[in-house]
Amino acid sequence: MPAKQPPGYTLAQVAQHASPADCWVVVHGQVYDVSAFVPRHPGGALIYVKAGGDCSHLFDSYHPASARCGPRAAAGLGGRFEAAGSGGVVGALRA
Repeated sequence: MPAKQPPGYTLAQVAQHASPADCWVVVHGQVYDVSAFVPRHPGGALIYVKAGGDCSHLFDSYHPASARCGPRAAAGLGGRFEAAGSGGVVGALRA
């Protein structure tokens, strides 16, 4: 039986989650719920600059290459958000 794929979201759907209490971002095609992580984010409220949108370029400019390379890094990113009490990866970006 094939593995269940995460749901897909459009940028318009992600844009509906752009408040401090409900903050989603897109990083390299993956949609993350970072709501509970934001208070612990080392960059503070900077994460709100792209809340509800694609922050891939901004993410890349502030994080070392080791934090942004390959599926292992993406899994770690989601894991950190989940450990912070958020839903972590909620799906993939779709057209």
